[in-house]
Amino acid sequence: MFENKIGSKAEKKERGYMEKIIEAYSKYIYSNPSDIELEALEHFVNVLGIDEDLLVRIIKEAVFSNARTLNYINGIVRNCLNDEILTVEDFERSKQERRNKHCI
Repeated sequence: MFENKIGSKAEKKERGYMEKIIEAYSKYIYSNPSDIELEALEHFVNVLGIDEDLLVRIIKEAVFSNARTLNYINGIVRNCLNDEILTVEDFERSKQERRNKHCI
């Protein structure tokens, strides 16, 4: 499936940190991500410093919101960076706080 996009086993091992992100994206967003999508996912991790587990959680959040697009994921990433949300725990806490705020 996406193995052709990530290259040989050596390249895949070298990019192993991205494997669960690519698997989540392939499973929940689009089964055959383009090179541009893969580059964007790498950019989130390597340049912006988004935690791997947080990015997987953000991908799932896009699915829960029925907004399965890279643009939506990018928006969530930007919001996380603006709000200094760096871990899955921070993300869940922020989400719970928003729910509590709307229920009052």
